[in-house]
Amino acid sequence: MESTVTEGLGFAHFLTQTDGVGKAVLGVLLLLSIASWYLIVTRAMANLLAERKAGAFLARFWQASSLSEVEAALRGQGVDNAFAALVKKSLDAMQTVVRKISR
Repeated sequence: MESTVTEGLGFAHFLTQTDGVGKAVLGVLLLLSIASWYLIVTRAMANLLAERKAGAFLARFWQASSLSEVEAALRGQGVDNAFAALVKKSLDAMQTVVRKISR
């Protein structure tokens, strides 16, 4: 009796015994699973790219001989990561303070 029960509990048995609602739920779950894996993969790739850009910027930042060199590099490269944005805003704030003091 045990073999009859275990043989009838497979995925194929589910598909043959389920109605339209069960198949619709299975289809929705499959689509959501695919969408989830798409998001997982694309976000992982985006994070990897962002990490590489930030690492490259930090390496250039610490190797720069002056803040003027960093500012020139930002003008040429643009702001493409969080560290570059932070440095850009800091340099802008520093220039604003210097202008106010020099008046």
